[in-house]
Amino acid sequence: MLFGQNLLTNGDFTAGNTGFTTEYRLGLPVGGASSVYGPESYSITASAGNVHGSWAHFPDHTTGTSAGRYLVANGSSDVTKTVWQSTLITVASAKTPYRFEAWISSVYPVAPSILTFEIGNGSDWVELGTTASLSNSKVGEWLHTYADAQFSKSGKYYVRLKNANPAEDGNDFGIDDIYFGLRKKNPSAYGFRRVNLRPSSSPSPSPGSSPSPGSSPSPPMYSPKPVGDGAVVAPDRATLRVPTTR
Repeated sequence: MLFGQNLLTNGDFTAGNTGFTTEYRLGLPVGGASSVYGPESYSITASAGNVHGSWAHFPDHTTGTSAGRYLVANGSSDVTKTVWQSTLITVASAKTPYRFEAWISSVYPVAPSILTFEIGNGSDWVELGTTASLSNSKVGEWLHTYADAQFSKSGKYYVRLKNANPAEDGNDFGIDDIYFGLRKKNPSAYGFRRVNLRPSSSPSPSPGSSPSPGSSPSPPMYSPKPVGDGAVVAPDRATLRVPTTR
């Protein structure tokens, strides 16, 4: 199955703890202060239950087997901390639909996380329109969140993940198969299971359906602004004005 190029490095975590940065601490798969039993920590694992005795055992989204890997995190009380941040990506095609998507899950039923992906130049950020609470999800169920947009011009960006839940008890989650690339060739358009968890501004196909590539309405426009070229304009439903590193 041929997908479009994922501009994000190691979005499926198959390569392990590489291709991203984080303000969380890498936890070792043992108990104690150096493990993921403490808040503001994470691990790359084949199953959440392998690194924490209270977390659910379930495989990654990519393979659905013990051969896969995904990121699991014990949420921080400091909601300003970045859970995951991409390396620098380049949007080369202006006025062309792009898709951001990720698969997220709750690994423990207490105080479900509230996850938001953002795009920006490393200092100024706007939300991608993918804020999702895991409060109504089942533990161990992979849920799909995405946002579509066009860019008014090419540029360089980072994508990052924040968690808005400050709870230290619970607040544990997993992420996998993070994708940023051309919409017409995104993985979910080619048969991945879809779940009814989407930003309100995105088209909503019937649960379980997979729309044909390019069949949904034209997405809103991202209007990148160069570094130092004025302040970030607050996003609205129609347009996100995103600073670029270029």
